[in-house]
Amino acid sequence: MTEVKIRTLTSFADFDKVVALQRMVWNHSDLDLTPPRFLHISVQTGAILLGAFVGDVLTGFVYSFPAVVGGIRAQHSLQLAVLPEYRGHKIGKSLKVVQRETVLRMGYGLITWTADPLLARNANLNLHTLGAGVKTYLPDFYKGQPTLSIAPGVPADRLLIEWDLHSKEVEMRLKGNFPDRRDGLISYALECVDENIDSFPKEPDLSLISEYIGVRIPGDISRPSADPKTAAGWMKAVRSVLPHYFSKGYRIVDFMFGGKCGYVLKKSRKEEVRHDD
Repeated sequence: MTEVKIRTLTSFADFDKVVALQRMVWNHSDLDLTPPRFLHISVQTGAILLGAFVGDVLTGFVYSFPAVVGGIRAQHSLQLAVLPEYRGHKIGKSLKVVQRETVLRMGYGLITWTADPLLARNANLNLHTLGAGVKTYLPDFYKGQPTLSIAPGVPADRLLIEWDLHSKEVEMRLKGNFPDRRDGLISYALECVDENIDSFPKEPDLSLISEYIGVRIPGDISRPSADPKTAAGWMKAVRSVLPHYFSKGYRIVDFMFGGKCGYVLKKSRKEEVRHDD
């Protein structure tokens, strides 16, 4: 593939391409699109809009704006999209890396975004590749917005992703150095009924006190083609497990993709702090 070039998007011609890409990736109605006029005023007032180009083709973009999260100044990343035919070329990762560099130059130490807890490929990028973490569960965060649900009738739950830009763990992962989390050290709070396929979840175990806790999710659920019954069963199970262990001081520190697919939780240490530089 031709070299991917990433640059800041500032013109209305750029914004029109972003809107067209939103339609192609998400098939949203006009009501659910971020329009050019909003992109224009937001980038003039501190938002970051980056585009990945192959030749003259906008293949992906990432968009974030200034926010305050838990009293800490941050950029909240609202959208990341890559055209289907360009996926598998690390364009999403490249956009996030340049976003991180841009945010650091602006004096922030944190980027946040939300993610559907059942989308395994997104979780792998966010948590394993980028080294972000999660300690907040947002049940039915987008109430009454069917385009943001994984399947009809399933609540649009979200995880609040927190990317500590100064973290040594983040720096290591961006260099390709990943921790060795051996499966034998993980106690599973949520597993599949049938290990050979992504079937329904087993009854959750809310009694674990292990250092590492695993929470399985299916590896192949996708929006908007997910089976509503299967998606609803998994969402209900994940909603019962993750908030429970978050309340016990655990946070998501990694994601396993392929084989046993799911979240890895670890008990947080009191000395762990978040930077706001």
